[in-house]
Amino acid sequence: MSKTDAIGKKIGDAAFWGAMACELIVSPSGYLFGDYHEKLIILLGMFLFSLSLFFAMDIKKDWKAILLICAFGLLCFYFQRRALVLRIGLFLLSASRRDVRSMIKFFFYGSFAIIALGLVFSLTGTGNPLYLEELFRHETERRYTFGFFHPNGFSFFWIRQFIMFIYLYRDKLPLYGMLIADAVCAAPLVLSRSKIALAMYLMFAAADLILRIPALKDKAEDVIFYPGCVMLSAELLLIYTLGILPYPQVHIGDARNLWDYMNEVTSGRLWHARDQFLRQLPGVFGLSEVEDGTEIGFVNSLYNEGIVFILLFVVLLYFLLYKMHKAKDKCGMLLVLGFAFYALAESFLPYMNKNMIWIAAVAYLPLITGKETYIKEDEKE
Repeated sequence: MSKTDAIGKKIGDAAFWGAMACELIVSPSGYLFGDYHEKLIILLGMFLFSLSLFFAMDIKKDWKAILLICAFGLLCFYFQRRALVLRIGLFLLSASRRDVRSMIKFFFYGSFAIIALGLVFSLTGTGNPLYLEELFRHETERRYTFGFFHPNGFSFFWIRQFIMFIYLYRDKLPLYGMLIADAVCAAPLVLSRSKIALAMYLMFAAADLILRIPALKDKAEDVIFYPGCVMLSAELLLIYTLGILPYPQVHIGDARNLWDYMNEVTSGRLWHARDQFLRQLPGVFGLSEVEDGTEIGFVNSLYNEGIVFILLFVVLLYFLLYKMHKAKDKCGMLLVLGFAFYALAESFLPYMNKNMIWIAAVAYLPLITGKETYIKEDEKE
């Protein structure tokens, strides 16, 4: 490597981690403050990703991927008047040939700092209250926010930490260590009283215990992959048939049917999705104005980012699960399934700083990243 190349690499690395810092800073928007204020930081992050890409790209190898991804991102921007898809594309391209675990660790520990900061602000009276006592789900409840704007906002950050912890450290911990981690995760979720977050926690804690059964250890990848694909398909079927298809009538008199029960399980989210669909149809490349966004990530992105985007994302989910299964990356599969299942409750799909699936994808998209070629070149050096 020449001196000029070495300097360019250092500039590219500095720009990339600077962009990641920008994404970390804006990640609590809406969750911690209840509003979005950091447009300049977002633009700075996109500029730094572009700068990193400029110093890291190989025109002969990467130009097709760069042209395709940037063109799609700009097309989405034209229809949506939002640059979220372009942000994802710039990240995927500039993150090429970088270590996935290092990036997830960056958000894991950075998010702990954000949670701690929110708690300090709350306890000192300079931020949001420690808890809210008001009408939730038809009755007055006390739900702890720990300094976040809403208890569900805290729950999202906390369960996200648990999923990333499993990805980073599950295989390094003995059973008693994981049980301690389970208890640490459970306590705040019980106080925040988020049903979806608690369901996610119970599912992952149970999955960890099941995978530690000696008879299943050698088959852990199969135990995750096949049931995981079935459960993911069931979730998508639930959302896009019971929630989206415009049934002319879902209630017949006072009788209760399957739709009513499934709507209760999802805390009214199916009704919200169906109501959105009846009032407005999604666009191919997204809409600039959505009448009323929903909490279901797969529905929210269908409207905001468009039909093409959501189809690509669903294909990406199954592609990653397949590749991770082949690579015996069981913690990677748990991470992908965790964020995919939690998207039933949160609209974070197009945010790479909240949805770790985009970071995990970096290691399994050689057509975009050229990672395999890069490894061979390193070995030659």
